[in-house]
Amino acid sequence: MKIKIVITLLIISTCVAFSQAEIDLNKTGIKYAELGQYEKALHYFSKAIELNPNYANGYANRGNVYRVQKKLDKAIVEYSKAIELDNTKIQVLYARANTYKDLDNLALAIIDYSKIIALDNSFKDIYFARAYAYLMLEDYKKAKVDLEKQLQISPNDLKSEGNLIHIKTKLGLYDEALTDYDITINKYPTEYTMYNNRAELFIKMNKLELALADANKAISLKSNYATGYLTRAKIFFMMGKKEQSCDDLNNSIQSGFYSNDKDEKIDFENLKKECDK
Repeated sequence: MKIKIVITLLIISTCVAFSQAEIDLNKTGIKYAELGQYEKALHYFSKAIELNPNYANGYANRGNVYRVQKKLDKAIVEYSKAIELDNTKIQVLYARANTYKDLDNLALAIIDYSKIIALDNSFKDIYFARAYAYLMLEDYKKAKVDLEKQLQISPNDLKSEGNLIHIKTKLGLYDEALTDYDITINKYPTEYTMYNNRAELFIKMNKLELALADANKAISLKSNYATGYLTRAKIFFMMGKKEQSCDDLNNSIQSGFYSNDKDEKIDFENLKKECDK
């Protein structure tokens, strides 16, 4: 996949001005990166750095290329050098934070997200990004605070709304979560994931008929919804309808079920064991 490398061509220090030569080399590197010719791109970024070892944009763009190439440790080194030269470059801080997240180094990702908030707390999706890192660490209270802040900035942000409801469920705030689902589903009546997630909450509350109605709605909105079939399979199994449960598990598999969610993986494996008996 071709990834566009974005760079802001600015003087990054009041003491150092960049020559046209390194700026031109950097532009050439960007063109090659946009074409997916990453080794050539690295060559030109490195040439720019040779001309001026304090050229932060060159290091940042080498980091971008290494990240695209999945050489994440190398990307961190390059981003860190760019930040050392100019610690106000928010896009580079954000790239490093996301690379730390890719490396599962969530503590360092959170530190960088927090630095961005200190520099510009209106930076797009920044509270969501930090909240997601907290969510991965299962620090639900901090994630909740950040998502609430994100929604103050962007009130109609579905991903923040959905994750906030999910966190309220994790914190046992079931009544609040149900109220939020009613509001969100009213705003986004065709958003199948909201019905599926509310079905999961109804399962936790042992309201299986309501859960089934929501699972059916989710699947009616997206006929190949693998997670929806898994949810309905779980409901049928809890209702004692093993045959229907196993049919839906098979539908989930045929629809390409895959998830990084720990709970969904456990549900899938448990149902598969039961259906294989």
